[in-house]
Amino acid sequence: MGEIKSTLEIIMEKTQGLTMSENEKKAFQREEVEGKARGLLQKYLDGFLSLEGVQREIAAFGDEKRAMAVDILTRECLERMDPEMDGGPLFEILRQVAGLDPGPFHVLQTECQRRLGEKKQERENFLLNRLKERGISGSAVIPNMAADPQWQSVLEEVKQAFRVEADKIMN
Repeated sequence: MGEIKSTLEIIMEKTQGLTMSENEKKAFQREEVEGKARGLLQKYLDGFLSLEGVQREIAAFGDEKRAMAVDILTRECLERMDPEMDGGPLFEILRQVAGLDPGPFHVLQTECQRRLGEKKQERENFLLNRLKERGISGSAVIPNMAADPQWQSVLEEVKQAFRVEADKIMN
């Protein structure tokens, strides 16, 4: 009778003699650090990990990986910034972990929120007037902004402009 081999044994046989290039090693290391850094940020944002916990975890990476993790955290914070949401937790990560001044991002977010507020009020007034023309009015009438394609378009434009400006601040 033949020997039954485990999956691990088969894999080990097939990969015997194969080595990873330096670029492959770096790419694999970056993927590993990226996954861990994103996980830490998500745990922090979800309230499962304190800011000090994030700092401890990042410090445990070691010099080369720590710099990579901080860079990844910084980029991830920028990608998650949204003018519709509170950026406080992300600003704290930038300040406490990445050592960056979040002031310019806060100013940018505040300006975008102001602009969005103005545009939202204009669009709501327009939609209310259209409803009124159709005989629908009253204090309980509230336009459904989430279902308005034009509002969604405006929202996406402002968010895109926000991302472009945030990238300019970073670089």
